[in-house]
Amino acid sequence: MVQIRKKKFCESLGVHNVYNYKETDFFDEIKKIEKRGIDIILDYIGGDYINKNINLLKSDGKLINIGFLNGSQVSINLMKIMLKRLTITGSTLRIRDKTYIKQRYYTI
Repeated sequence: MVQIRKKKFCESLGVHNVYNYKETDFFDEIKKIEKRGIDIILDYIGGDYINKNINLLKSDGKLINIGFLNGSQVSINLMKIMLKRLTITGSTLRIRDKTYIKQRYYTI
């Protein structure tokens, strides 16, 4: 029930494709839909998702890390980042006020 409520909430925000990570490998599903890759990823998981996210981004894409539920230590291939001209950044939004967050990230 919770998952259905969460899915409906996401859809009410305009999200077209909602996946339950426990049931679906959403990285494969996103690759099927967005063959060229995606522009921006907001990641609060980290860990093994970092390399998957790098693979999902299209050229000149942005990866924004705001948390590390799966860990903050990763091994990445810097050549992929350079060849795709990716921007990778991070922030801890918890210590920022809502005005700062809106000004900084709602324009992305």
